[in-house]
Amino acid sequence: STTLTLRLCNTGYSPHPTGVPYTLYDDDPTQGSVNVLLSDTLVYTLPPTVCRNFEVTVPTPATGRVAVAINDDGSQTTPYDPAAAFVHFSDEDLTDNVFVLDLPTGAGSVQTTLDTLLCAGDTLFVDGIAFPPGTGDTLHYQTVAGCDSTLIVQTTAAPTYALTDTLQLCFGETTELFGQVIDTAGTYVQTFASISGCDSTQTYVVLLADSLFVETLVQPATGDQNNGAILTQNPAGTYTYAWSNGGTGAFQDELAPGDYQLTLTGVATGCQRVYSFTVERLTSTTETAVLSWTARLQPQPSVRGEAATLHLTATTPQHLTLELLDAAGRSLRPARTLRVMGARTVELKAPTVAGRYLLHLRSAGGTRTLSWVVL
Repeated sequence: STTLTLRLCNTGYSPHPTGVPYTLYDDDPTQGSVNVLLSDTLVYTLPPTVCRNFEVTVPTPATGRVAVAINDDGSQTTPYDPAAAFVHFSDEDLTDNVFVLDLPTGAGSVQTTLDTLLCAGDTLFVDGIAFPPGTGDTLHYQTVAGCDSTLIVQTTAAPTYALTDTLQLCFGETTELFGQVIDTAGTYVQTFASISGCDSTQTYVVLLADSLFVETLVQPATGDQNNGAILTQNPAGTYTYAWSNGGTGAFQDELAPGDYQLTLTGVATGCQRVYSFTVERLTSTTETAVLSWTARLQPQPSVRGEAATLHLTATTPQHLTLELLDAAGRSLRPARTLRVMGARTVELKAPTVAGRYLLHLRSAGGTRTLSWVVL
């Protein structure tokens, strides 16, 4: 059955008496054959401009519609006479009227949907039935009125987030993660509640870039010459070099005594590291202010075990003593005597071990010491 609340208003100028008949049909009686659901009369008067609500209960029509016929002047008998005319109820002469109501689908029954968000690992229980995230079913019940009703259960997995980021730290850098200062490589994970209330994770993978470590050799300048040198060697990685004197390579020669700075940049990471060097000046108490001969070594640096050329020039005949020393000044090969007048070249074999060496040249007028870098 279906219970309806009807509202009747007198918009005319005369009161409506009691006993006005009304009839409920299962469709509009002005449109064809219909069935009577209920016939009755109003038990109250209806003054002008007054509205009254009253409830009626009828069998639930299969059509899903209810038509209400008000025959307030008593000229129409029940059931409905198709020959009678129905006009708007607001007419002052109280002629007949019909109202058609569309009932809600499934009147007398209940259909409910239970749509629930669940976190991973949670379960919804309905009447002892387990519903994990992403499942659902239709459950059938009967209302107190005896009508079939349904409960549609649907569970949806609530959104969770598993975010992963990678951070790279350059030499000496730190970062702050989850309230902690991080300076070492590793994986750092924090669990938090997302907007849906479910556990989510944020993961940071921290990498430490190449430390940009280089081995360095510094050759002092000798006498009054600007022949100092700085050699850098990196065991691994590809770098770019920016020197304070404008140089760009791993090796700098023909340097005057003084302070030099190298900015090393990793090509792959963009990280930088700054090195500082000081080129000293070596002097000899036996070296005169001006020598009548010069010496120059090529290539510089040289390759281990391969040939290098010593270029000598003398404006007066010279007898030179040539000696190969290590960086600490210890003799590595027997001394050689060279006679020079004008220009002369001497082929030398580079040591087989990489490092910094000295070529010590002596004459009656003084000495010169050349730096020899071997890679």
